[in-house]
Parts: sequence; structure tokens; C-alpha cells
Amino acid sequence: MTTTKFIIQYKTGPPTLDLHQKTSHHSKTSPFNPESKLYPNGIIDTDWFDKYITQLPFAIVYILHYNDQTLDKINHAESVLKPRGVNLVVLLIGGMVEHSSVSVYPFESSSDQLKLLMPHLMSISHDFYAKVENRIKQRYKKYYTTVENVSVETDIQLTPNFLEIRNLIKQAMILQFKKCSDLTPALTLLELAYDNLLRLIQTLPQHLPHDIKLMSDFKLLLDILSFHIIRGYFSIEEPLQGFKFHKLHIINGDTSDNNWISLQYHWLAELVALIPESIITINNTNKITSFFGGVHLSQFDIISHPSLLLVKAYESNKGQQSIQLLNQALSVGKIPDKFIQYIHWLIGQEYYTMKDYSHAIDHYKLSNCDYFILYQIIMCFLQLNDIKSVLINLIKLSLLSYKQVPPVTITQSIELDLLDDEYRLFSVDVVMFGNTEEPVYVHDQVTLQLVVNSSKVKQNLTKLVQAHVDIVINQIDIIVSPGKGMKSISITHDYTKTSTTPSILHGQELDESFVDSMNLQLEDKLVIHHIQTMTNSGQFEIECIKLQTKININGSTLNKIEIYDKFPTRHNTVIYQQQGRRHKRLTSPSNMIKVVPIKPKISITLLTDLSEIFLGEKLILPVRIEYDDQQQDKPVKLIVKGDLQWNWNSLKDDEALVLTAGTHDYSLHVFTASRSQELLTIEVIAAVDEQQQEEEEVLVYDVASYMFPILKQPPFECNYLINPNYNENVTGSPFVITEDTSMPKTIRLWTGKLNIVNESKLEIVDVEYTIIPSNQEIEIATTESNNELINFTTKSKTNHRNVNVITSAIIKWKRPNSSLVNEYVTPEYQITLPLSDPRVILIVEQHSTEFTLKYILENPTPRIFTFTSSLTFQDWDFQDLRNVVPVKQQDPFPVLPFSEYPMVYYGKYIGTAEDMVKLPSMNIFDVQYKVKLPILAISKTVVKSGELYYKK
Repeated sequence: MTTTKFIIQYKTGPPTLDLHQKTSHHSKTSPFNPESKLYPNGIIDTDWFDKYITQLPFAIVYILHYNDQTLDKINHAESVLKPRGVNLVVLLIGGMVEHSSVSVYPFESSSDQLKLLMPHLMSISHDFYAKVENRIKQRYKKYYTTVENVSVETDIQLTPNFLEIRNLIKQAMILQFKKCSDLTPALTLLELAYDNLLRLIQTLPQHLPHDIKLMSDFKLLLDILSFHIIRGYFSIEEPLQGFKFHKLHIINGDTSDNNWISLQYHWLAELVALIPESIITINNTNKITSFFGGVHLSQFDIISHPSLLLVKAYESNKGQQSIQLLNQALSVGKIPDKFIQYIHWLIGQEYYTMKDYSHAIDHYKLSNCDYFILYQIIMCFLQLNDIKSVLINLIKLSLLSYKQVPPVTITQSIELDLLDDEYRLFSVDVVMFGNTEEPVYVHDQVTLQLVVNSSKVKQNLTKLVQAHVDIVINQIDIIVSPGKGMKSISITHDYTKTSTTPSILHGQELDESFVDSMNLQLEDKLVIHHIQTMTNSGQFEIECIKLQTKININGSTLNKIEIYDKFPTRHNTVIYQQQGRRHKRLTSPSNMIKVVPIKPKISITLLTDLSEIFLGEKLILPVRIEYDDQQQDKPVKLIVKGDLQWNWNSLKDDEALVLTAGTHDYSLHVFTASRSQELLTIEVIAAVDEQQQEEEEVLVYDVASYMFPILKQPPFECNYLINPNYNENVTGSPFVITEDTSMPKTIRLWTGKLNIVNESKLEIVDVEYTIIPSNQEIEIATTESNNELINFTTKSKTNHRNVNVITSAIIKWKRPNSSLVNEYVTPEYQITLPLSDPRVILIVEQHSTEFTLKYILENPTPRIFTFTSSLTFQDWDFQDLRNVVPVKQQDPFPVLPFSEYPMVYYGKYIGTAEDMVKLPSMNIFDVQYKVKLPILAISKTVVKSGELYYKK
């Protein structure tokens, strides 16, 4: 509301002003001018407001096409407007004028100067109204000479108080033009003028005709001031103050004039409807209680919703505008449904008073059909002689709680069919339950209980028409779906039969239904039990219940068919019995019952004595299944549940096994890799597919369950070692020079040994070894492999001192009498292999009591080493002519780069040991580096207390 807005009028031709010229010293709007409507004692009228709203603009925007006469036109327009203080702004098309005293803006499609036009208009408007305000303020200092009144008969004399009020109003109105974004200063002056005018009115006489009219004009001026004050409060977002002022304005006014009060609420409603809801919303405080459409104050209530304001205007206006005000109230703001219904009721009452019964009925129907509203509709139909509608609405009215009203007299007799399904004469409850414990199987008996409760229609109708009324149910139809397995029921009325509670019916069985008859006359409650034997499985549902009823009212007959297809959902119900009644808990909707097939007869025997499994082990479980299908009409499948992967032999994963009658052997493959499990649980379930209407449902039955402990430890305990090895036939020369290298490639033979502890007596099928060097320049080749040993060579391209290898093995194993192979991956072992350190290989060969000891000294480096050797022994004889190398002490000898130095000793063991022969101790000493080389035996030797022994 604080956004600046301009009042724009468009005219053609040169600029002109439609203002009256002064004919005397005073203007036409002055109370001192005998020709003025205010003469001789008025204050201000609408002419002054029109002057500044429509007649005297602060600026005229003159649009011109540039030509030779452009400057003359501008000067002429300026001469017309300048004497009245009106600013001239020119929009010039197709050129530019220089040396002009007015503001000229070139009008071009891409000109940025047009963006400056609006700020310029704002500036000159402020200056214009500031000058007007200054002139009004200077009037305080002027002395006015009054003209002698000889033409108007009045008792009211024009006093300075009149002129002060006039001046305050002018200042306040001009301030609204000057400061349209902040109306606070103008509000202060408006309220001061309002208070002064109100006090003035209370002191003036009202005897002469002129004075009575003058008082009416002053009250109209009060209304105008109140409008601007309330609008000002809304503008500065003080809605509570605005509504308070409006309430006080009505209190200060003529409360006996209902038309005036209606008008005040009417214009406030239209004003509020134009304002955003966020501005007129009154916030809750401790002193304010909000309700729909307003707030409650300690002094009075305030209405702020435009629709409620229009209803207030209607309450004070009982003339021709009443319906117009109420229709307008339906179209403004957000209105609750109940209030909309109330407004329609008011409109209907207005039309009923006007005897426009058709329009009254239309609005009565849109209102909330309470008892008295519906009764009024019946009265309208009686006036229109519409007996059919009278009877229909009498039935509706009888369904409500009876209230004392004048009786309805019906003189005509007709017969009609009631097709309106919005109201019901009865309430219907239905439940189906098995006569045995749940679940309900095929061939079990099921009881259908139908309870029909009578409303007080008959009693209420009798009171309304004060004549004979009779209501009879002719037929009850219960429709069940699907029809296969459970049939529908049809019951007809037979007044000759005795009624009991409950009435147990079996009926005559036809192809698609059961039919029976009973006494359907009811005063309060009718309970029917029907028993059927289920012939098929499935989900059965009562789709609907149809009641055919006949109503006789004083000779008129009404036929009504009621269809009940919606039933409440609840957790318990009441079952009526001959000896009383009992409560029953419901696990499904009361109009539904599920019938399941008979549980299949299946027996499963596990054909293995397996007691435990390893983590990650794949299993084949042989089972023997016995299945009897004599009572089954649908295929039965076996599925497996549990945290595992499974499949039956020759079937896909998770594919169910379709059973055939008899005894058969199968294999169940299972696997689990869950590390969180301690038990492998295998649940075998029988599944039977049920077709429920268009959806397929699977019924499951537990058949067998097996549990196996899962061992967290691996199936084997393993230890992995790598030892040096030597075999000249395998490795050839240990130092090979190739064309792509300048240095020989060092080849060394190693033996990897996997020690396997097999406590579970599992069958090892194969062992696969993996050896990966940490340095990609090392070449590794396998020469021989079996379940426990692997021989491999390392070939170094460059002179690497040591290299790390990562080795592991995959052990393939299976259980005895099983063809399923599992795999166990050993941990990874990281081992350091020396590639370029000199070493001594010992090879022991036995020939009866004679031994050959071969010590091979390897120098894989490009340097020459010098060694000495000594052999110490006990219980050995080396007196053999074949010994070339000195036995006890060998003088220093060189070993050339990339070469081997063999030392062979032939001797006999002359000791008494039978199993373990202690070998001689060879000491090879590096003369330069002062180190002793280790002896690496590759024969069947063991180390005991730091000595080497040979196992015979």
C-alpha cells in the first residue's frame, strides 16, 4: 500500500485545464462565495476533492512529433499551465528541442532517458504539492471578510472553528499526495479534523431545513474522513487501530439509521478485500482474543474479515440490496464451509420471504441440511404442489432427530421409486467367520452373520404426518465374490414364519446361490445366520448387500432399493447366539474371509550325518522326500529360507522344487559366506499358489528345519617355509650371460614347503601356489609342484642383494563321499630371499655306510672372494683316495666372480647311531670380510642343538 501510484488520464489535443475561473474574490469552493454550494456556513465539499483528483494535475506529459512548430506548441502549452502551477513534461518523437524552459525527453525505443522520467515525475509532484500545502498553511494568517447573508435562512453561523476544520482537511489531503509512502503526518491532521468536526456537530442546532441538510453534509464529511483515516492505518500496517476507529465511528454516528450502518460495513468490506491478508491480520496478544473473522477486545468486538463485514452490512440493511450483499460475501476472502452454508441459509430465507420458492430451495440445499432447514424445504415444495419432493424430503427429515414442528398434511396419494442413495433407512453390519479355529480350511463350515438395524424412521414419520406409516423389507440379496467356492444368498419376506434371534438359514442350494425365506418384519434389529461349507480355497468377499423396501404413508407408496457396499473396519465384533452373544476379535475386514488349502503331507529325511560346517563351505545335502497329494488340487513347491544361497540339483538358484507324489531322493546345494552367522539355519517351506481374483497369493507351510554350527576356524592349519635347493639338471649353469645383459643372470633354486594340519580328515584334491616378487625385475619360474612342495627358480637381471616374495596357496578339498570341491585360500606369507649373498649348499648322498658330502660355494657377485675351510668330525673316516680337497684344513683359496667352487668329501660313518647321523662340521671363512658362511643343507637333514644331523 505504500507503493507510489499515479492517477493517469489520457487526452488528445493541446494541454488544457478544466477549471472554473474565479468570478469574485473567493473561489467556487469557498463558503464566502454566494454562488458556492457551501455558502453561507459550509466547510468543504466534494468539488474541492475533485479539483485535486481529476481537474488540477501536478504535471501534464505532452507527447509531440518533432516538426517546425514544435517549439511554438511547447511554449503555448507552457503559457496555459504555468499560471496554475502545473508542470509541463514533453516526450518528443523524432528530434530534440534546445533552449526550452520545460523538461523534454526524446522518445526512442532504446533511449535510457525514459528511465529518468518516473523519478522526475516524483520530484515535481513533491514540489507541486509542497507549494499547495504552503498556500493552505498561509490561509491561517489571512483575515476573511464575510458577505452579509440575506438569501439563506439558517441558525448556524460561520465561525473560525469551521475554517480551522476546513484548513486541517485540506492540509491532510494534500499531505497524502505529497507523502504517499508515509501517511503518518496526514493521519494526525485527519484525526484532529475528525475530532473537531465531531464536537462541532454536537453543538449545532438542527431546526431549519438548511441546517438539517448542512448537518447531513457534515456527517458525510465525517464518513469521508473516517475512510481516509482507516485507509491510512492500513497503509502504515496498523490494522487494529484502523478497525478500532471504524467501530468508534459507528458508535459516534446515528445508530438508529440502519442503512447508514450497513453502508459503513459495506465500504469497509470492499476496502479490506483489496488489501493483502498479511497486512490486515491482527496478531494475538494477552489482551486480544482472536476468533474467525475478528478479535475480542475489552470494550467491544472487532470484525476484520470482509465476508463477515458484508454479513454485518446485510443485518443492518433489509432492503433490496440484502441478497446482493450476501452474494458478495460469498465471493471475498477465504471462508469456512460452515459459514458458507450459513450465508446460503440467509439467502434462502430472503427468497422465502419474497415468495421466490425455487431460488429459496436452491440455497437451502447448499446450506447445512439441519432439521429446520429441511423442514423449510418441505414447506417450499408444498407451496409448489410438488408432492413427490415432499415425500422424498419427509423420508430425509425422519432420519434426523425429531424436533417439534407443525405436522405436514398430504392430501394426494402417489406411488414412486426412490432413487436417491445419499440417505439410508437402515444400518447394516456383516461378518463372516469359521465355525472352527482359524485358519479356515477347504471343507470347513463358515457362518455369515447379517445384522440389520432399524432407525426411527417409522416413529418419526408418524409424528410428522400424523397418519398411518408402514415400512416392510421385501427382499435381501447378499452378493459374494468370487462365486466359486462360496455362493451368494437371496432371502425373501414371508410374514407367516416366526422370527427368532438369530434366524439360522440354510436355504435351497442352486447353481450360483442359496435361496430362502423368513419373516423380515423388524421393529429394532434383525439378525440372520447362514452356514455354508467351503468347497474351494481363496479370499471371499461380500461385495454388497441389497435391501428392497416398501414404505406406505397415508395411501402413498414409496419403493426404495438400498445397496450397501462399504463396511467399517474394526478390530472386534459381536456374534449373536441362541443363548446370548459373545465378542470376537477380527484379524481381517468383517466382510472378508480367507479359506486356505489343506496343509500338504510332506516328510523330509536328511541322508547325511553332517554335524558342522566351515565358513564359506559349499554343501550338498542329500534328502529323501515323501509327498502324499490325495487332498491337494494345486501344485506344491518346496523352497528354502535362510541367510544362504541354495538350489535343488539341476535347478537354478532359488528355483522352487515342484513335488510329485511318492518318495524321491534329491540333493540340496547350499552356501553361506556371512561372517556374522554362528549357525546355518535351513528352513524348508512348502508353497501353494492361490489365485485371489486378479492377484496371485502364495500360501506357505513349514516342512523341515536344520541347523549346523559354523566353524570360524579354517579347515586347515598351515605353515609355509622356503629353503634353498640345488639341482644342476634343472637350473643348468647358475650364472648365465645373455645378449641383452652385460652381467650374468643369477639363477637360484628354492623349495617351498606347505605344512598342512588336516584334523578334520578332509580329502585334499589339489594345491595351487602363487608366488609374487616385490621387485618386478625378478623372474620366478616353477619347476615342480605337488600338494605339499613347490620347486621354483629366481632369476635376477641385476645384482639384487635381497628380494621379498609374497606367497600363498589355494587348497582344493572335499568331504569324503562327496563330489563337491571347496577351496581354502591360505594367508599370504612374506618371505625374504637372498639373491646375491655367497652361500654354501650341502648335498648328502648315502651309499650303505659310505657318504658323499658335496659343499658347493656360490659367488653370484662381480667380486673375487678369498675363503679358508676346515672340516671337523667325530666317528667319521675320510681315508679315501678320491678326496682331493684337504680334509681338516684348506689354505686360502679364491672364488672368482659369478662362479661356483665345489668341495666334495668321500667318507664312512663309523659311529653307532642308527637313525640320526651327526654330520661333520664344515667351517668356511671369508678372509677379507671376516665372516663365516652358513651351511645350507638340502638333503634330509635336521638341525639339533646347532648341529646338522642326517636322517637315514
